[in-house]
Amino acid sequence: MKKVCAISDQEFVITDEDLKFYEKMGVPVPTLCPEERSRRRLTFRNDRHLYHRICDGTGKKIISMQSPDKSFPVYENEYWWGDDWDAKDYGRDFDFNRSFFDQFKEYYFLNEKLTKEAYEKKIKDLRLDKFESLKDMRVNFQRFLLKHPRKYGEIVRSEDCSGDWISDSKNCKECYELTQSEDCKWSYCTKSWYPPKIPGWRIIFVFGCKTKITS
Repeated sequence: MKKVCAISDQEFVITDEDLKFYEKMGVPVPTLCPEERSRRRLTFRNDRHLYHRICDGTGKKIISMQSPDKSFPVYENEYWWGDDWDAKDYGRDFDFNRSFFDQFKEYYFLNEKLTKEAYEKKIKDLRLDKFESLKDMRVNFQRFLLKHPRKYGEIVRSEDCSGDWISDSKNCKECYELTQSEDCKWSYCTKSWYPPKIPGWRIIFVFGCKTKITS
C-alpha cells in the first residue's frame, strides 16, 4: 500500500506485514511517513542541538544537549558516574533493620512520606478522573523531576549514532535502548548477534517484531 504523508506530502509504503501488525495491535494505519512519525516521537527531547554550559557538579565548562537556561542540574560524564555526589539526596530513607516489603508498602507521594489516611485523602483530592486534574498533576510531576540530576546523554562505545541509551553499535539513527546493532533507523529496544550454530545468519530483535537477515 502506498500513502502520502499528511505533513510532508512525501509518498511512503506500508507493507502487508505492517498492515497485519497494525490490525493485530488494533491501531489505525499511519497517515505520516516514517520520518515525520520519528520527528513527532522526538519532539519531547533534544538530540540535535548542543550547548555550552557549566557542569553543576564540578563547575567545568561542558557541551550538553541541555541548554544553560534549564533549571535542573546537569552533570558531566565523569562526575555522573563518580562518587562525589549522593543520589540519596533525593531518595527515600531505608531502614535496614526492617523488611523491604514492609517499607515498600508505606505511603509516599512525590517522595513525601504520608500516613495511610493522608495518602488516601491526597489521592481523592487530586480528582484524577478529571482531565484538568490530570493536567495539573502532570505539571506538578514535571516540577518534581526538575529537582533531580540529568546526565548529558547515554551513548557509549558507539560510532555515528543518534538517539539515547545506545551501546556497542554503529550507524544507528534516531534509535533508543539499542545494543550490538548496526545500520538501524527508528528502532527501539533492539539487539543483534550472530548465532554460533547458524553460520552466515544474523538475528535482530526489535520491539514488536523479530527478523532474520542473511549476512
